[in-house]
Amino acid sequence: MFCIDPAPTFDCEVEVSMPGGVTALLPLTFRHRTIRQVQDLQARMVADGLTDEQILTELIEDWQVKRVDGSDVPYGSDTLAELLGNFPAAGPEIYRGYVDALRKGRLGN
Repeated sequence: MFCIDPAPTFDCEVEVSMPGGVTALLPLTFRHRTIRQVQDLQARMVADGLTDEQILTELIEDWQVKRVDGSDVPYGSDTLAELLGNFPAAGPEIYRGYVDALRKGRLGN
């Protein structure tokens, strides 16, 4: 049955560019936003010059990320800043992945 009320969060893997011309999938849990809320965010991005970190903080609920030693990296503002500092293309790629997931849903369903 179709339910008009979406779940408050959804999981999505976003392809992120890594050094050396390779990509990796970043598993994220996003907060659901209506298309109007996304349009409002886009308007604020332009008007207020929001940073990637400010934008993604509004969209990301959690992630599944590990350090090289296998330990979990908890999601938070410091670790998000670390990710964006280490992988400069990640911000726009995550945002695009979010919008694509909202508009298209998961392919293969």
